[in-house]
Amino acid sequence: MIISFLALSRESKSQSLTGTTGLLLIPTADMQKDGTFILGTSYFNKQYLAYGDYQYNAMAGYVNLTFLPFVELSFRYTYRFEEISRETRYFPDRMPSVRLRIIKERKNWPAIVAGVHDFTSTQGGGHFSAKYLVATKTISGPSKNIIIKGTFGYGIDYRKIKILNSRNGGFEGPFGGIQIEHSKIENLSFMFEYDSQYWNSGARFILFKKIQFISLLRNMKTWEGSLTYKIHLD
Repeated sequence: MIISFLALSRESKSQSLTGTTGLLLIPTADMQKDGTFILGTSYFNKQYLAYGDYQYNAMAGYVNLTFLPFVELSFRYTYRFEEISRETRYFPDRMPSVRLRIIKERKNWPAIVAGVHDFTSTQGGGHFSAKYLVATKTISGPSKNIIIKGTFGYGIDYRKIKILNSRNGGFEGPFGGIQIEHSKIENLSFMFEYDSQYWNSGARFILFKKIQFISLLRNMKTWEGSLTYKIHLD
């Protein structure tokens, strides 16, 4: 089957372009192994980037740490392709994030995670703010070797919250997606999602069990991507 070549091992968790554990752009309720440290970079197309009023493409660099193992912390630094100066009044955006696993996945119950992005921002200062709950559950596939993970989440509308308010929110309303895994293939996967605004599809490639590359089509037509390096601190 063609679909079996678009898969990954069930032991591996995807790192989304946002810097947190997720599919392509949306978060999932998966958590990395305790002691996992990740370095990564992502490319964002200006067509979907409110940060910069849709005029500039951007790159992001991030670090991510999972510990306890139900806590995930990350810090992202987003630089749009514009001159940094006092005259342009432009400075790169800094985005800290925290995710807490509330429930671990069980046979008849999904994993549930609560997350907050850009939690240090004040009125008007946050560009990638998000507050959400997300659930992920492994579903039986069409054969015993194919595993499908389904994710559904809901982001709180930032405009209705006075605390942690921002100009450009993320994950407003429902979002979700699927990830297709194969028990015998470790280096390739396929993901499809709705990010609360657009439908996206993409593939993930893994090299040497440490390097991950994601290639996606935002709104099924515009390319974006990321590259990450994962190590375990145990």
